Amino acid sequence: MKAGHEGYAIAYAIAEDNLRLENIVVADSVNSIPVTRNAWRDVATRSNAEIVEIEVVCSDKPEHRRRVVGRRADIPGHSVPTWEEVLNREYAPWERRSFGIDTARKTTDEAFRSLLRALTPILQGLDPKAWIPSRKISGGDILTGGCRGMAF
Repeated sequence: MKAGHEGYAIAYAIAEDNLRLENIVVADSVNSIPVTRNAWRDVATRSNAEIVEIEVVCSDKPEHRRRVVGRRADIPGHSVPTWEEVLNREYAPWERRSFGIDTARKTTDEAFRSLLRALTPILQGLDPKAWIPSRKISGGDILTGGCRGMAF
């Protein structure tokens, strides 16, 4: 199963519903082209929510390949991209983003801590631990990430 236009449309709708309920939304998806990035921004705008855009990259090509090739689907029926698909994916440089992170020489924990440090001023006094997945804080903000086939 591949997430195409329909998958993104469903994700936008679910995110918007949750933002209207003033839930935090973390949208982790490959936003390799402006149309998807702008769609997330539109969701935030319609919901009257703040948005933080993060570009995640792995600048070390052999390490990136190792991560992609070693990734296994953890959802029944879901397929992960091949290295060839990652290389052939359409990608447009970001015109705007809150910040980016290069995970080439970072463990998952190191990358997560780097993101928390970068988010701290944006979160304006909120406890960064509240942003750990499955923890809920009120406020109705959206956090999106974009990557070019990144796999941890």
